[in-house]
Amino acid sequence: LGTAAAATCALVKDAAADGKVWAPLEATGSETLYCKGAENDTASCEKACCSEQSCTACTGETYTKGCVPGSVGACAACPTKSTCDKGEYQTCGDGVLSECKKCTNGPVGEKYLSNAMGNACVWECDEGYAKATVNGEATCKASCSLYKCSAEKHLVSVPRANTTYQKEGETNQDQVCCQSAGCEKVSGKEAVSEEQLQTGGCKVFKNSTECEAKYVVSGNQKK
Repeated sequence: LGTAAAATCALVKDAAADGKVWAPLEATGSETLYCKGAENDTASCEKACCSEQSCTACTGETYTKGCVPGSVGACAACPTKSTCDKGEYQTCGDGVLSECKKCTNGPVGEKYLSNAMGNACVWECDEGYAKATVNGEATCKASCSLYKCSAEKHLVSVPRANTTYQKEGETNQDQVCCQSAGCEKVSGKEAVSEEQLQTGGCKVFKNSTECEAKYVVSGNQKK
């Protein structure tokens, strides 16, 4: 019984039970196995020296490799590097090397840079997001470059919107990410006070030049 027998067992058409394969019978002691079917036909000859057998059971940092029709496989050491695509991971141990799965260890707004063994893919914040730490955990905050200011409200994006992102507890993105279309040339200026915003922002000044020289209408200091 060898390669030829394994190849014969691989040809058995009857479906094996879950977790089992058709594999060559093993002779014990001085026993000799003779491959002769009860009937002289392909079906009986193929199964004459084959039986349904469980895949090799492996434990620890190993997995069952090569359990296919004709072979019960053998234990192999878990790989140290994944063969998955970037942004995917797999696990290994106690007999199982998993299929590739999508990485989920990064925050919303991430871009994965590697694959991994275990859910620990390397990531960075995707374009339009800024890396920050919230409650001790790294996260990606959406910057204003992802927010479209309303032309109907006569608003335009603030300067350097990619470095300005929504603050904790801030719900009005117009206030964070937009400014009046009449005050476009503002960068690094002091913010309009809450009182001035309530009384009309730029309207409290005599002209747009005075507004642009001192204030950002959105009420947020630029970085």
